[in-house]
Amino acid sequence: MNVMLLRYATAVMREGSFGRAARFCGVTQPALSNGIAVLERTLGGRLFDRGARGVTPTPLGERLLPLIENTLRDLDSVLAEARLAADQEPRPLHVGVSTLINRDLIEELFAAVGAVAPGRTVSLRAAPMADLRDALAQSTLDVLLTPVGEAARGFQRMLVDREPVVHVTPGLAEDGPGESDPIDLREVAALPLILPTDACGLAPFVRKVFADGGLDLRTYPGEAYDCRVLQDWVALGLGSALLPRSKVTEGAAARPVRLAGVPVVMAYETCWLANSPLRAEIAAVSRQLSGRLRPGHAGRSVLVTRWAARGRP
Repeated sequence: MNVMLLRYATAVMREGSFGRAARFCGVTQPALSNGIAVLERTLGGRLFDRGARGVTPTPLGERLLPLIENTLRDLDSVLAEARLAADQEPRPLHVGVSTLINRDLIEELFAAVGAVAPGRTVSLRAAPMADLRDALAQSTLDVLLTPVGEAARGFQRMLVDREPVVHVTPGLAEDGPGESDPIDLREVAALPLILPTDACGLAPFVRKVFADGGLDLRTYPGEAYDCRVLQDWVALGLGSALLPRSKVTEGAAARPVRLAGVPVVMAYETCWLANSPLRAEIAAVSRQLSGRLRPGHAGRSVLVTRWAARGRP
């Protein structure tokens, strides 16, 4: 049964006129009259009589119209309660992530949100860094999870994780160094590196690390769109690559990178607007994430030593 037809009937009962009821409901009189006729066929009899004194309820109408009115009142209460409940339910936390972010950290993010704000869900968006920064500035995202230094200045931020950077090559010689043997960044500088675009944040990190070490960066003349294809290109013999340890598949030839004996690490941060309505919650989630930092992951790069070692702006 169409609820609007029930509303037509109660309007006719209150107004005592099909014309006034139509104006009250915001429809034409023929539309309202046709609706009442459909309702009467459904209920099995006429609800109204039209006479010289206007519209009056029939005996069936006198029995059913009060019930219809009560039904609509109860339905309106249900709708009002549903709207109130919807307003009270927490909306999703919209999180923008770089494709460099490892799965473990994302799982920790979900767990942290669940602990800080039970009932709040997380909506993830992975996109190029420039798009994520714009979305955060326009408040279509609540928080970013990205490599340190990739968010624009002026955002609130907190260091939440670090991981070692490794050098990925097509293969290791049997009589050469093993996967656990570090390689100095100066040795890496002697080999052409495959860089992705700036979309995921890896290329700016690599350029900054080399600049911090005072080293020239030799690169493969081509460019990968995303960091996720670097290993495939390395396997094709196009060059080598620097990647966070978590982004290297098991069994790949990868050696930890050092600079003057200090591990090179990639650091990750959360970034959010200072006036975000969820700023307190985001800060609490970030603090919980930062608890996973491991002392063994302290390392060196210009991105870590100048800001991330402090963990805040």
